[in-house]
Amino acid sequence: MDKVSVYFFGHQVLQEITAAFQRHNISVLIGRSGSGKTTLLRTINRLNEEFAGCVTRGQIFLNTGQEHLAVYPQDDRKNTGIPQPAPLKLTSLRQRVGMLFQTPNIFPVSVYKNIALPLTLVSQAAKTEIQERVYQALQLVGLWAEVRDGLHKPAQRLSGGQQQRLCLARALALRPDILLLDEPTASLDVHASRYIEDLLTTLAEQYTIVMVSHSLTQARRVGHTIMICSQGRITHHLDRDEQLSTAELEVLV
Repeated sequence: MDKVSVYFFGHQVLQEITAAFQRHNISVLIGRSGSGKTTLLRTINRLNEEFAGCVTRGQIFLNTGQEHLAVYPQDDRKNTGIPQPAPLKLTSLRQRVGMLFQTPNIFPVSVYKNIALPLTLVSQAAKTEIQERVYQALQLVGLWAEVRDGLHKPAQRLSGGQQQRLCLARALALRPDILLLDEPTASLDVHASRYIEDLLTTLAEQYTIVMVSHSLTQARRVGHTIMICSQGRITHHLDRDEQLSTAELEVLV
């Protein structure tokens, strides 16, 4: 992320942020409401551009381990004369960068179709491969044993924690490089929240995870890196071996 700024109707929300999110790592963004952390998260998959009046400056590159892929078109204000890589198409970007929101956003269809429909739309996979990827995704999030006998029942019948894991399975089935999580446990009870946290710790072995959290204790539990946001900037960057106590974090936030 190189000097990324975001404006809404001319008002600057993010101010030239430069940061790196390590691969196979959980980076947690914390800060007060209005500090810019969710806007920062949404720059990675260009979701801010779905809102009226948004302008984004700067550049983000996705490191897949094999190549660096540009997220945004080259800033027209900076004509360096050096050929710039074409940005990823939005469909490809959002396949590579999965996202979970505060409240589970399940589709009004069956458990199975919640995962199979996006796969059908974005891939050329055969029906048998789609079925295999659905089953694998459900197993990854620990949901298979709970829903295997009700795959074709409405997803709305699942509990809140199960619905959030279903949304996570849907993202994983697309085989992303990065997972963006916007307070993924905000609407869940304590037990469901801890299950999600443990799951994310396991998934970090395979995926790069960037997460927004309002819970300082949660940030300390799951974060390999904690980034503190304030007034549209990242003011502190703490690695796990230098992380502070919850009380010390409260002072910084």
